[in-house]
Amino acid sequence: MAFMLLFACSSKSFAQAFYRHIVNVSGGVGLGGLYNVKESRIDSVGGASNTLSRKVSMNTLALTNGNAWGLNFEYGFREWKKKGGLGLGGYLGTRKFTYRYPDLGATFEEKRLRFYILNLEGRYHFYTKTRFDPYVLAGVGIQLIKFSYIYNSSVRGIYSDYNYSVKSKSLVSYEAAGGLRYFFANNMAAFAELGFGYYYAKLGLTLKVSK
Repeated sequence: MAFMLLFACSSKSFAQAFYRHIVNVSGGVGLGGLYNVKESRIDSVGGASNTLSRKVSMNTLALTNGNAWGLNFEYGFREWKKKGGLGLGGYLGTRKFTYRYPDLGATFEEKRLRFYILNLEGRYHFYTKTRFDPYVLAGVGIQLIKFSYIYNSSVRGIYSDYNYSVKSKSLVSYEAAGGLRYFFANNMAAFAELGFGYYYAKLGLTLKVSK
């Protein structure tokens, strides 16, 4: 019954979900992704000069992979009647990874990676007369990576405190996904995407700011 009501609502008269000159601004959270870096990649970013970092296996690490939070902008660049349309825009987001050593007794050691992601994106929207907006997307850009290291120790009355950060490094960023957007209001929509890049799954909201 709920599905039938949703289908009936989406079938009512509604301006196309995508058209030329449309402007959409979206915000969402990305889960998983190829930026689940290993400790070796953290060390390569932080540099080999970190002599205080002891060598341990990955299963001794308390790992926190932060979700990717960001904003998308899209402009309706071209439309092919009853076929689809092309949207161009970009993504700006950030993500943090934390590697913590929990079993060192009186010693606290932690490594952090912060990603800043800037991508140019293209979306192909499939034609539909309903409130549903299916699309595929691809993007490429740059990711800036900032590394920081924290070390605190209190052993036999001797206290050591050491932390540093290194200059950001840049790498190529890329993404590809398929998504579905549903306009539950004339200018508001919810969307979900599955793909690879800085996320495997992404959920969020879209605001249509054009007429």
